[in-house]
Amino acid sequence: MNSRIRSYETRLEKNNMLPFYIYKIECRQNTIGIYAHWHEELEILYVNCRGIVEIEGTPIHFKENDIIFINKDQLHMVNALSDGLIYAIVFDYSFLDFNSSDFSQIHIIENLKNKKIFFPAIISNAENEYEMIKNYLFEMVNQYNGNIPGKELKIKCNIYEILFLLYSTNKLSKKAEINIHDINQLSYVKETILHMENDYNSQLTIDELAKKVSISKFHLIKIFKQITGVTPIIYLRDLRIEKSVKYLNEGHSVTQTAYMCGFNNLSYFIRTFRERFKVSPKEFQKSTM
Repeated sequence: MNSRIRSYETRLEKNNMLPFYIYKIECRQNTIGIYAHWHEELEILYVNCRGIVEIEGTPIHFKENDIIFINKDQLHMVNALSDGLIYAIVFDYSFLDFNSSDFSQIHIIENLKNKKIFFPAIISNAENEYEMIKNYLFEMVNQYNGNIPGKELKIKCNIYEILFLLYSTNKLSKKAEINIHDINQLSYVKETILHMENDYNSQLTIDELAKKVSISKFHLIKIFKQITGVTPIIYLRDLRIEKSVKYLNEGHSVTQTAYMCGFNNLSYFIRTFRERFKVSPKEFQKSTM
């Protein structure tokens, strides 16, 4: 499975000196804040809006200032019910590895890697651990954006503090806090998204995607919409728009970018890009030069 983040990758605030990164997304009321994707890394979301996070097809309502944990390989998406920001910290579990096979490595780190234990789906401000976890997260963001020597050590210490807090209060569970109604349906959706990732620049059709995952076109459309909130065609369109940002930033022309991303209609690409980013591709390109 490709572990790369599958959505919003063009807007991630990456720091190549660290084995993790932080990003933020500005959400609008009644829109999809984060499109369905998954990855091998742990993702911690701090939300400044109301909404619904769907994890493996199970909806979980959240309110402002809640903390959400996305475990390894969990298909997830966020629907925003109010305006606001989502902040995320993303890192691979290997960042926490110890060289020695001590208790922490064997019973916590390895079990997280192997999906034998899970972070809780959500921590609200009504829970005793909330304020401490929130403070650790805010401190990590400040360290990440700062220039203090040894900040990597402090960030790692904060993650260990969060782990200890959750482990010592029995918040790490042996079963994910979600109900997977049909694991086969999730597999079909994930496989479809992988095909889109690999072939977004070709003229993919619903019939071709359904054939690739060996289910009917009707069934694919139904379960894809049910789990991701959008149809396969809309997901593919938005994936192509996200990919186009990378090509525009690299200096490709608007026309080149459109065709490199699988759009065979230039006007449609420009119109869709403007709907998504509120500026034309050319205006976007000028603003980043």
